[in-house]
Amino acid sequence: LILDIVFTAIFTLELLVNFFITGFYAFWKDGWNILDLFVVLVSIVSLSVSRIPAFNLLRLVRVFRVVRLFKWFHSLREIINALTH
Repeated sequence: LILDIVFTAIFTLELLVNFFITGFYAFWKDGWNILDLFVVLVSIVSLSVSRIPAFNLLRLVRVFRVVRLFKWFHSLREIINALTH
């Protein structure tokens, strides 16, 4: 539970920073940002209602956090490639 809270806080902070850096309209044009928002909202809701058994299915959706990491690794790889060439 503590790791869930920590990761949700980190992803929420990253989402807020991304929103303010990219701007309102540019944020909504990127599909990754919409997926990020969906994952963060589901994570927050699932933490809020974790004691209600009907909402345990929301935990399954949090698997998409792994998909977010793939996006980050892809961006990191592009930065490393740009710096080395």
